[in-house]
Amino acid sequence: MFKYNFGADRSRQFSYPYTGHPETKQLPFYLSVIGDFDCGGDYYTERSAREEYLMLYTLGGEGELTCGNDHVLLPKGSLVVFDCRKYHIYHTHGENWRFLWVHFNGEGVPPYLQAINGDGLHILYPEEGSLESWWGKLRNKIAENGKYTHFEISNLLSDMLTSWVCLSRYTEDESPVHGRIEKVRLYMEQHFAEPLGVDDLAALCGLSKYHFIRVFRAVTGSAPGEYLRLFRINRAKEWLIGTDLPVSEIAARAGFGESKILIGALKKAAGMTPLQYRSAYAGKKTERRREPEWSE
Repeated sequence: MFKYNFGADRSRQFSYPYTGHPETKQLPFYLSVIGDFDCGGDYYTERSAREEYLMLYTLGGEGELTCGNDHVLLPKGSLVVFDCRKYHIYHTHGENWRFLWVHFNGEGVPPYLQAINGDGLHILYPEEGSLESWWGKLRNKIAENGKYTHFEISNLLSDMLTSWVCLSRYTEDESPVHGRIEKVRLYMEQHFAEPLGVDDLAALCGLSKYHFIRVFRAVTGSAPGEYLRLFRINRAKEWLIGTDLPVSEIAARAGFGESKILIGALKKAAGMTPLQYRSAYAGKKTERRREPEWSE
């Protein structure tokens, strides 16, 4: 089923189809058509059973979407992605709706869509300008239509789907906080060898301790303490493999303080002591710098 009303003025509606190479549909992600629509109040599209997925991103005005049992408004700056196999209808809400859209498909899409939407529709709010930039890259690739364009397009779709999964972790209200969390995360990575308390980190972004922990986990997937611990472990691993520094010095440089703390952390994370890890990945040349192991 497919019904639509594009309105009397079609001069502000642009579509860019992509056929690609014969093997395009063997890729995990592939593109069929993208568009830029600037529509009046009478615009709508209604359909079902289309074997593709659709992304809608509102540039101006407001849209309205019903897909299955979900009904959402699409204000400026919002993004939604859904399965066109389900019955759906989207239309202008008010007098005008300008939006970018992308029809795509591929066997790699379903797990991403599940991670983004869960059991319903999740409205996303990308960083300003990021979606327009990505859409522009797709349009440029369509125009090039080179020998490996289908691979490049698949990669662009993969990158954006991954970013949408990350965006789905926080809500519109949390979006402004996301930038502050990113600054704190970078601060942690630059000062990882120093004592970093949760209260101090929360104060850096102007949040209460418990709000900070919740939003940090939503953005990064880990609590602040766990994120810092894993970052320190990874830096310690790099020094164990790439240098002959004693374990005690690596422990201090990585922010663990004492050798026994690093030993316990690495055993838990990798199942090996620092010297066992060094021997396994850097060979026996470092044995000349052996230090006594601590027992837990």
